[in-house]
Amino acid sequence: MDKSAVSRLIRDLKAVGILRAAPDPEDRRATILSLTPLGEKRMKKVFEQKGQVFLQRTAHWSTDELATFAELLRRFNTPQP
Repeated sequence: MDKSAVSRLIRDLKAVGILRAAPDPEDRRATILSLTPLGEKRMKKVFEQKGQVFLQRTAHWSTDELATFAELLRRFNTPQP
């Protein structure tokens, strides 16, 4: 994402009450972003929904298939030297 897209996204999330922004006390040029209680509630719901989808999609997988999937994800997410 470019800077203008990030700025719009932050503005929109603040406008709907999901995100708050405050100046960094150690560096006034920087901004500290944090979730509001509403943002935390929404994120919790999203993670729960994603977890349910994952469980539904893998419910019929064998232990070996799950182990292979986990190993492939680990390899995919490990940076190569």
